[in-house]
Amino acid sequence: MAKGDVRIEKIEGQLVDIENRVQKLESIFHLGSSILTTPDIASNPLYATNIDPLYDIAVKEVQDYDRASPSLLQRRLSIGYARAVRLMDLLEKKGIVGPLEGTKPRQVLRNKKKKAKK
Repeated sequence: MAKGDVRIEKIEGQLVDIENRVQKLESIFHLGSSILTTPDIASNPLYATNIDPLYDIAVKEVQDYDRASPSLLQRRLSIGYARAVRLMDLLEKKGIVGPLEGTKPRQVLRNKKKKAKK
C-alpha cells in the first residue's frame, strides 16, 4: 500500500459504553439487596402447590407409552425442556416413574394398564 491509502477493515461486535455500564452496575450494588433478591416463590400459585397444571396429563402420557423421558413430554405436551424436566422430577417424587438411568427412558412404576391386565 502506498502512503496515504486508506484500508477499510471489517469490525464485528457490540459497541459497549463502558462508563455507562459501570455506572449502572454501581447504582445496582449501592441500592442494596432489594434488586438482587429473588422474588417470593410462594406467591406464585404454580410453585406454592408444587403441582404443575399439566401433571395429570403427564401421568396419563407416561402410562400410555409405558416409558418416561423429558423428550416424550416435550413432544406430547408441546412444552419446553425445563418444564418437562420439572415434570419428570415431580413424577419421580410421586413414585410414578423410577430414577434416572443414564440416557435410557425412565421405568414407569405405577401403570394402570399393567394393573388392569393382571
